Amino acid sequence: MHENRLSYLFRKSLNQSLSASEKTELQQLITKEGAEAQLDELVQEALEETPVEHKMEEQSASEVLNAIFFSDKQTSIPTYNNVVPMPGRRWWRPAAAAAILACMLTGGYIIYSRLQTSPQQVVKVEDVLPGSTKAQLTLSDGSVISLDNKGRQTIDQGSAYVRQTGGELDYQPGNSESPLTYNTLRTPRGGQFKIKLPDGTNVWINAASSLKYPTAFTGSERIVEVTGEAYFEVAADHNKPFKVVINDHYAIYVLGTSFNIKAYADEQPFKTTLLTGAVKASLTGANEKSIVIKPGQQVQLRENDRSLQLVRDVNTDQEMAWKNGNFNFEGQTLEEVMKQISRWYDIDVVFENGVPSISFGGGMSREVNLKVVLDFLRDSRIHFRLEENGKRLIVTK
Repeated sequence: MHENRLSYLFRKSLNQSLSASEKTELQQLITKEGAEAQLDELVQEALEETPVEHKMEEQSASEVLNAIFFSDKQTSIPTYNNVVPMPGRRWWRPAAAAAILACMLTGGYIIYSRLQTSPQQVVKVEDVLPGSTKAQLTLSDGSVISLDNKGRQTIDQGSAYVRQTGGELDYQPGNSESPLTYNTLRTPRGGQFKIKLPDGTNVWINAASSLKYPTAFTGSERIVEVTGEAYFEVAADHNKPFKVVINDHYAIYVLGTSFNIKAYADEQPFKTTLLTGAVKASLTGANEKSIVIKPGQQVQLRENDRSLQLVRDVNTDQEMAWKNGNFNFEGQTLEEVMKQISRWYDIDVVFENGVPSISFGGGMSREVNLKVVLDFLRDSRIHFRLEENGKRLIVTK
């Protein structure tokens, strides 16, 4: 009876469903003589069901275990309705893993903290929120305006003006004879924003990216500059081609079309994926070359040798996942996955022992907290630890 009751309460503790009286009863049972052997068996069984790979400091482990067993505040287990798990994998319960890991690291099963030092704030992974709608607008005079999804304002730009309505900027062109001025819209890590340019072209800007553009398109071409990642829906104007400059020797030419550009300086190759219409990717200089791509195709630029490569069959759903509010990890390497996580959750990712050779599948909403993403990584057998109050993720193997 004693053993069955201990097993029952232990498993309820892992599910965080103990009542106050049951917590007290569990504390009494595990201190009884002979309980250690059964408790060790229960831990081992749970470990087999729950892979634990997240390193914690001893004090933190104690605090987690105390919170799970003795806190008067019940915390519900999150559900992962927004997650598409990898085939053949099982999602594990974070609370269970935390409890078991705490036991293993502290060398005991229940830790009563008697520290005399002032309490140290424990940063919970759940508190790391996903990215949001935010950016900075730099005007031609150098002034900077912070933008978010709640802003409502109108900004004069000479004879033109720009109106912010929540997470979108809308430019209204002015007199074509006005002096040509440029604005730059920048998103930080963990930010995204949408803008309608003076010609009616819509641009969605992903995290850690920028778009430089004139406040009015007055010349024979409509020219903008982009870094990072942006999705364009270009307003048709056959008399005034649209040109996206990515760097000094690479540009995209379009008439009226929709396409995605991914050109982060720390991620190669640069990719331009076409959804509708037609675009021409051009490389200038000694290796001058142009490629016209059709919908569903992609052109890739490698900076090291300045070469263009056509990819004919592209997963456009994956390329557009960010714009549609999702992560799509299908077939991606660990390094590619981590770059997305780093930009969206504004954390630094370091590979301590090189980059493991791992391919992923599945995906999830970009609206989930970081904790859900880390659960995904643990389920994929990725070993890591968090440092610097959750702002630095160290991948160990």
